[in-house]
Amino acid sequence: MQYKDKYDKAVEVSTLNRNIIKLFCILILPILIIAGCSTRSINIETANSTEQGNTNGNIKQMGFAVEKDGWIYYSVYAQGGLYKKRADGSEKQKLINSRAYEINVVGDFIYYINGEPGYIYKVSKNGGEAKKLEGKRASNLIVLGDTIFYNRESGNLYRMDTNGNNKVKIKNAVLEFSIYESNIYFTDQNDKCLYKMDLNGDNVRKLSDHYAVDINIDNGWIYFWDFNDQNIYKLKIDGTEKKVLCSDECSNLNLHQGVLYFRNQIEGVSLCKINIDGTGKTKVVDGNIVNINIVKDFIVYYEVTGDSGIYRINFDGTEKELWK
Repeated sequence: MQYKDKYDKAVEVSTLNRNIIKLFCILILPILIIAGCSTRSINIETANSTEQGNTNGNIKQMGFAVEKDGWIYYSVYAQGGLYKKRADGSEKQKLINSRAYEINVVGDFIYYINGEPGYIYKVSKNGGEAKKLEGKRASNLIVLGDTIFYNRESGNLYRMDTNGNNKVKIKNAVLEFSIYESNIYFTDQNDKCLYKMDLNGDNVRKLSDHYAVDINIDNGWIYFWDFNDQNIYKLKIDGTEKKVLCSDECSNLNLHQGVLYFRNQIEGVSLCKINIDGTGKTKVVDGNIVNINIVKDFIVYYEVTGDSGIYRINFDGTEKELWK
């Protein structure tokens, strides 16, 4: 009887333990799951006032330059190296030796994609040792406050914390995207149409059938060129009031203070500009020009042929010089 009492007692304890475990699963695990899921969401209301590390337009043009707090951070990609200098060209400093593009500056750090195969890194604004944040091929890097948005490998849109943690896939099949007022505007990889969604990947809405490239957004309007007809268009962020701004063979679009700068392939190749209402189309400079970046009060671009390299030029086409 003594052994039977011990056996009955052990069974009773074992049953009690199983019931406690079941109760834990019922009560506690859902709380842990909810807590884990909460880290996957972005506060849409506060994101609207969050600092963005570079303009959408620059990032679409390789993002090799950005101005922050009186400093210009830039890369001379062909030569390698990430630099900073004052807007007047003084106090030039080399920060790292690696090739860098799609440069974002937020807070005390620079975020960038490094050469091939295109991993994401961060480094202090004063230079030093860089930290790898993403070891998969990345593109379309946009840093918004403490969150990094980027395309990874085959067009999958991801985001992660600026320390490289909490990687979350937001959307499949994204060709390119831009961020404006807590929404992501993107071209779908499958149907090649323009959509919008919130920063968590919810509330997806089709805006246009256009194959939109180089998506720029400002003051409630979207600006892009269509891959099929190479015209420049604008439409409201709700998809209404579409208008053709330029019917030339256009590409490499970048928006700055009410003016669109673009590569024009009509009657030779050149860098041109046009106002956002479609008026004032003007040639800035001739040349086989790509990767048009806007930095403070001038343009930086890459000239492909002839005396190839990165050049700086004023908005009116004056004082062209090699960018160093």
